[in-house]
Amino acid sequence: MNVFDIRSPDPREHFICCSIISYLLSDLTQKDRDEFVTTKAVIEEMQSLSFLPSQTEHALRRLTNKRLSKAYRGQFGSLFV
Repeated sequence: MNVFDIRSPDPREHFICCSIISYLLSDLTQKDRDEFVTTKAVIEEMQSLSFLPSQTEHALRRLTNKRLSKAYRGQFGSLFV
């Protein structure tokens, strides 16, 4: 997977996958006991970097499909690690 691929003409989108991976791996990110992060938290963090929720959701799907992150769907929504 090319983590710099984009879906929209927004040039900042080149860095969304790298930003998500960095956020998921950060020691400062709030995680549950199994090291998962909620989708909501990821979207909020990416919105603070001026990415749209749809851009973040698409990037999360790509990262999961290419096995660069793991997804779990539980009673509290989707979680990523």
